[in-house]
Amino acid sequence: MLAFYRRLAAESKIPLLLYNIPQFTKVITEPATVAALAREGTIAGIKDSSRDFEYFENVCVATRDLPRFRIFTGSDSMLLASLVMGGAGTICGAANIAPTWVVRIYEDFTHGNWEAARKHQDALVELVMAVRAGAFPAAVKAAVHLLGICEPWPAPPVAAYDDASTARLRERLERWGLLSALRD
Repeated sequence: MLAFYRRLAAESKIPLLLYNIPQFTKVITEPATVAALAREGTIAGIKDSSRDFEYFENVCVATRDLPRFRIFTGSDSMLLASLVMGGAGTICGAANIAPTWVVRIYEDFTHGNWEAARKHQDALVELVMAVRAGAFPAAVKAAVHLLGICEPWPAPPVAAYDDASTARLRERLERWGLLSALRD
């Protein structure tokens, strides 16, 4: 892992963000390795999409003395908890559907409004559970299509959401007020 990222950094004109998503890559970059790469300036940050909060915490602990190193969660459902542990924010799927929902959690956190932050995190978790149905990212693509952003089909081999699933998703997005801005 060290040699791989060092080689990438040597050839890159921009700072690197390590992407930890072992459920797809079958590779875990250990927190000590992340810290070593960060200390030598090989990586500027990490996006951790493992959904393993213990891993996330260990990366935070291992890099806590590096104030410029940025740790992002890729798991929408871990946003508030990750901020509490020292994370910089999130790079997540739900931000494509409800960016203001994600931003308000960050703002609640930075203003110390814990009650609102928990309430808004709970709402985001409900949205995330709605778009985790089926094969990823079919529901996210269907949602952003309903928002008028892109076409509804994901890259093969993932199939697009069927009409019944899309109708159920539309109903939820309307109930949450996420589609009303399109009519205004």
